[in-house]
Amino acid sequence: MDVIFSGGLSWACYAFLVGYFRQSKIESVILAPLGLAIGVVTYYLFKDSILAAAPDGLQAGASGSGSQIVAWGVLAFAFGAPLGLLGNVARVPGVGGLFFRLYEFADGTPIPVRASARPTATTGCAATR
Repeated sequence: MDVIFSGGLSWACYAFLVGYFRQSKIESVILAPLGLAIGVVTYYLFKDSILAAAPDGLQAGASGSGSQIVAWGVLAFAFGAPLGLLGNVARVPGVGGLFFRLYEFADGTPIPVRASARPTATTGCAATR
């Protein structure tokens, strides 16, 4: 587990996916960094509790985790908001989310996108006739 959470890509993907699954841009900008900050605090508290229970004599908090929590917490707020916003923009139909929709899942199914507010040939008046 430490290998997964030590890499930055998993944290960045988390912030992006929080934004992707939120309906509003404001929620994405607020919840992504908040979730990252909670994750940082939880990660270092569990890391210290595991060190405290280790029989090899390591002391909890000896690694300076308090300063690491502050540093990574600030970075979580600095990078979490833009990544959450990018995740939300990825679902926008049109040119705004085009870059994110260029990729497809491995099995070839397209990434689901929110329906457009504008009626098209398959929605709106033509579909009700």
